[in-house]
Amino acid sequence: MDVGLSHDNVDALTRHDQLSRNAHLRGIRVALDAADADAARVRGAGGGCPAGACPADHDGWPHTELARCVQEAEKGRGDAARRVAELLELLDRPKDAAVWWHRAAVSGDRDAKWYVAALELPDSLTGSA
Repeated sequence: MDVGLSHDNVDALTRHDQLSRNAHLRGIRVALDAADADAARVRGAGGGCPAGACPADHDGWPHTELARCVQEAEKGRGDAARRVAELLELLDRPKDAAVWWHRAAVSGDRDAKWYVAALELPDSLTGSA
């Protein structure tokens, strides 16, 4: 009589844990996107910038914010590199955004580290084709 978990059961548990983690990370990403959208509405209504965002002119947003964040990111600021990635995603430039997500993670930005870790999971764990 074999007692304990078989290799297949351990793999299934590991996959389940990874899928749960991915779902949690997607939830965090949705919340961050919603916060960015709310902040953009506040800026449009004459409010201030959200915490961690680079200052931006209201005219030409998001391009002016992108340019300023690139300058700050090149100084090593992980939060600015993350914002560059977010803005590039907003501008429908996912390949460029992926580069900046990695830069932000390497610079120590915690959110970027989580996001990059989720992006790097094998397709077999995420259920993607």
